[in-house]
Amino acid sequence: MVKTMRWEVKEMADGKWGIYLCEEFWKYPDKPVCYGASNNKAVITQSVEWKNKAEEELEANPMPQDDEDIVSEEGEQ
Repeated sequence: MVKTMRWEVKEMADGKWGIYLCEEFWKYPDKPVCYGASNNKAVITQSVEWKNKAEEELEANPMPQDDEDIVSEEGEQ
């Protein structure tokens, strides 16, 4: 089973609220990933809930991968 990304709400230095990728999914340990920001915490919280729900649905129902969908190194299918 593939583990999908998770998002969280964090307050930013400028007082805005940000959508951040959870630290366990960062590519570089010293570089947080911010998806978006807003002055409205409720909007950011709702967005994070939607993003995490979509990720959970992908994790629970992975799309089957057909051989036709895989592109060869030459760029042909």
